[in-house]
Amino acid sequence: MTLKPLPALFSALIAIALLTTGCQDDAEIWEAYSEELCEIRTGADGKAASITTDSGRELQASSLKQPLTPDTLYRAMAVIIETDNGPQLYGIQFLAALPPTPNVAAGKDTKAVRLLTCWRTKRYVNLRVGIPSCTESAHVIGFADDGFRYHSPINGKPFRKTKKLRFLYNSNIDQKDFYEEHIISCPVYGFDEELTPEIDSIELTIYTEKGKTIFTTPY
Repeated sequence: MTLKPLPALFSALIAIALLTTGCQDDAEIWEAYSEELCEIRTGADGKAASITTDSGRELQASSLKQPLTPDTLYRAMAVIIETDNGPQLYGIQFLAALPPTPNVAAGKDTKAVRLLTCWRTKRYVNLRVGIPSCTESAHVIGFADDGFRYHSPINGKPFRKTKKLRFLYNSNIDQKDFYEEHIISCPVYGFDEELTPEIDSIELTIYTEKGKTIFTTPY
């Protein structure tokens, strides 16, 4: 069946009807929702002790009733309701936070993924990627720590270095029939003693269907 475009006048009438319906005085007011990446820290009892978003906002930890592993740091996406009393936790989705592994052989686990976006928050480098669905085999996902690249001083600036990271992925024997979107974080706060903020940098290499992509960010 072929769809035909609506006549212009008919389309305009629909738009006016939607506009007038949406502007009624007694229309329901929806609460404002937002999503933020966050860290969840648990205490010795396995309960959430703190929930801190990447932007620095503190959410009420007692609102998370799910029992968790004691004394653990979790990575998650928080769904937040903005209220007159401040942000309130509405829902949570746990995410993978994978520390980089040193001494991974070059070229290992570099199957292509669909890179949607890459960005840096204070303690993490984050990826939103499309990954083939797991069907017949376990997939390898992680980050490699490929050491440092050193830079000569320029115009009297201090000696600089770049921490080189690499996104690892291997679908093994699975075919690329279906893709699932995932957010994956790489913790970088462990480099505090090795990298100087605003002087040194982090470089992440991602292998995509369009070739090699390099994301660089100041530390």
